Amino acid sequence: MRLRSAQLKSSLLRWGRWGALLGALLGAGSAAAFSVDAVSYHIGVESESPPYHFRDQNAAQSGFTIELLEAVGRIYHCRMIFEEGPVERLLNRTRRGELDALVGGRVLDSAQQKLFLRSDPYMQAWLGLLLPEAEAEGFEPYRELRGQRLCVQSDSPGEYFARKIPSATILRFESIAQALNAFKDADCAALIGDYRLLEYKLKHGYRHGWLWPQQLEQVSLNVIISPGQRGLRQIINRGIRQLRHSGEYRRIFYRWFKDDFNVTRPDNEDNYEDN
Repeated sequence: MRLRSAQLKSSLLRWGRWGALLGALLGAGSAAAFSVDAVSYHIGVESESPPYHFRDQNAAQSGFTIELLEAVGRIYHCRMIFEEGPVERLLNRTRRGELDALVGGRVLDSAQQKLFLRSDPYMQAWLGLLLPEAEAEGFEPYRELRGQRLCVQSDSPGEYFARKIPSATILRFESIAQALNAFKDADCAALIGDYRLLEYKLKHGYRHGWLWPQQLEQVSLNVIISPGQRGLRQIINRGIRQLRHSGEYRRIFYRWFKDDFNVTRPDNEDNYEDN
């Protein structure tokens, strides 16, 4: 029996990454997981996109999605290595297989959807509206922003919402930081972006504008995965499901969104496929 175990371990090591992945999947949740070197996955994250992913005061990578995927990695004995950069550059690296996955609020068009795999939604986000000053009750975005200049991050859910505003001029920026700078310089009448991100910015030093207290639209966030990484999609889907069932998902969510408007129900935990 000891000889067979040694032969199996030797075979897994020869298989390299796929052997480690198989061992992780078979051994998840059990102390009997294979003791081979942990497989590593390189995950692209957008630079400075708090509270999802950012550098803290000690220059360490931090944020909700960082902590969530690290928790998934612990379940399956995988090491998640996060690489920062602009979303478009990260998307191209993921398509070429230089990165295994990308986390961020990136919308794929119909042609791009054929080039990538996607995880099940790992959380529900909301779009928010940043305005130069507080508006009176009864403010209606589709009417009030008609024909206005709107700042958005390119290919984000915010841009897709802005396209619904009649006659609006859409100013597209590579990053949300660039969009916020343009809004600060009064280049646009409003900025449309992730509600939690805008709220975080206003609470942590950004002193420009007023966040409309209503959320514009709900958005499902998925991990975009390199087409050759079906095993990683299984790891992410099953791992997040385990975190939901154990209550760890909710604990992670509360650490980052304890004052969230939707804190009583952080995500739709039903009907996630096992793919």
